[in-house]
Amino acid sequence: MTIERSEHPYLQIAQQIRADIESGALPVGSKIPSAREIRDRWGVAIATGTKVHAHLRSLGLVEPVPGVGTVVRARSVESSGRAYLKRSASAEGQIYGGKKRARVMSSEMVDAPGYVAEALGVPDGSPVVRRERVSFAGEVPVSASVSWIPGAYAEGAPQLLSTERIPKGTFGYLAQTLGLRLASGREMLSASAATAAHADALGVPEGSPVLLTRSWFLAESGQILEYGEGVNPADYWLTHEFTA
Repeated sequence: MTIERSEHPYLQIAQQIRADIESGALPVGSKIPSAREIRDRWGVAIATGTKVHAHLRSLGLVEPVPGVGTVVRARSVESSGRAYLKRSASAEGQIYGGKKRARVMSSEMVDAPGYVAEALGVPDGSPVVRRERVSFAGEVPVSASVSWIPGAYAEGAPQLLSTERIPKGTFGYLAQTLGLRLASGREMLSASAATAAHADALGVPEGSPVLLTRSWFLAESGQILEYGEGVNPADYWLTHEFTA
């Protein structure tokens, strides 16, 4: 392993270790090189090794374990459906918490494909809003998703067709503009292999294992507000909290 002097050495080393993590060469729970091992392997200062660890921790890729060292962590992401239901009712109306953020890649009016029309309960070919986004934890992409919303809502809620962030979130915005309040949802999950589109969005190899989700979100009246499709890379846990 070598480093080039055109970029900070700690970033180059971190990129090499990250590549080993994402390829599976360093699986979940395995130790990454210590700061001293980084010094010896790459010929850099121990302080550089410390920066490597800090950078990988900031990306959510590793975590320190007392008595063991710094290990590859099982990355965790909350169920998108539950996150919508839980956070949309908050004062801020935000869907993403902590250091997680989302970037809307596109938002446009299209003719509903057959399966989307069926999912939304609208006629085949009806105009629907298609919003595509990628979510990040730090700088690491943790999910890619497409939201399908009945096109009729866009007349009274035009920001649905913008790629700019909606301050109160999609559902807070629909409640504010149209009086349609999110009340319930349903989610389906399935393991699958990454398509070319998934691979491009998440930065994983095509064909690698991913988790697919399909979600329906309904208003108090029973109207379907949104049908969503999402994908998460391997080594992420979807978290559901419940009580007896």
